[in-house]
Amino acid sequence: MINGKNMQTNENKIDVSKIYNGEEKEIKFEFDIIPENTENMDLFFERAPKVSGRAFEKARGRGKADSYVGLEFGISGKYKTHCARCFADIEGEIDVFKEYDLVKKTESENEDIIEVPNGILDIRELADTVFYLELPFCVLCKEDCKGLCETCGKNLNEGPCTCKKSTGSNSLADLKKLLDN
Repeated sequence: MINGKNMQTNENKIDVSKIYNGEEKEIKFEFDIIPENTENMDLFFERAPKVSGRAFEKARGRGKADSYVGLEFGISGKYKTHCARCFADIEGEIDVFKEYDLVKKTESENEDIIEVPNGILDIRELADTVFYLELPFCVLCKEDCKGLCETCGKNLNEGPCTCKKSTGSNSLADLKKLLDN
């Protein structure tokens, strides 16, 4: 929402200069993230993850245009994926909350401070960046997942397999012998 109205899906920016100038105390926003290329990561979203938050006046400075502005937002959504070791179906959730300080100018390299010199913040770009950085790289069904038997493919979490495993050596020395021939 922006100023009590739903933020348009093509709206990417919020004007925090209105807070700097004392015209507004708070700007709310809400929109969906449309995940792209997450299937390459084996993550599937049935519904678009939601972003909701606000930019707000944290403190008023001495001058009219000296407000201290904060930004807070959350991203939440559910996904389906597979265990990286045993390929079992898994449902997971992304649930992130972020807080930042918005300033007109800074020389700080603090990750929690965002410079917004012209007062216009591309909130969609920021939310997309946070979303992709928070996605899991490798998901396991459980921390001690045993994976699949490399010979027969049985899920070893369900018990040991009874296949006859290859007794030959799998060392790199054997590979080197093959390559030398």
